[in-house]
Amino acid sequence: MTSNLDILINFEPEKGTIRLGDDSIIESCGRGTVRLMAKTSNGHVAPVFLQRVLWVPKLGLSNLLSWRTIVSLGKGFSLHGNGKDMYVLRENKTEVLWERLKD
Repeated sequence: MTSNLDILINFEPEKGTIRLGDDSIIESCGRGTVRLMAKTSNGHVAPVFLQRVLWVPKLGLSNLLSWRTIVSLGKGFSLHGNGKDMYVLRENKTEVLWERLKD
């Protein structure tokens, strides 16, 4: 989910509702594809396309990624953590994405 309409490619208007962790409800107004430049722990950078990303104008300055949605794609991705490092791996254990928690 994102509140930034400018990053959505192939945007399609579509109304929906989202229940947040505090049980409040906000509206989604469409969906599209987002192109990310994903970095791995060895510094390699490559494009990753996230499809069906919801546009939620009232989300604020944050973007949210649903791990449940990624798993539901059935592509065999796994999420791993080690200290402050987080990794998304393909089924063959190759790294797709890496990020380090900021202090």
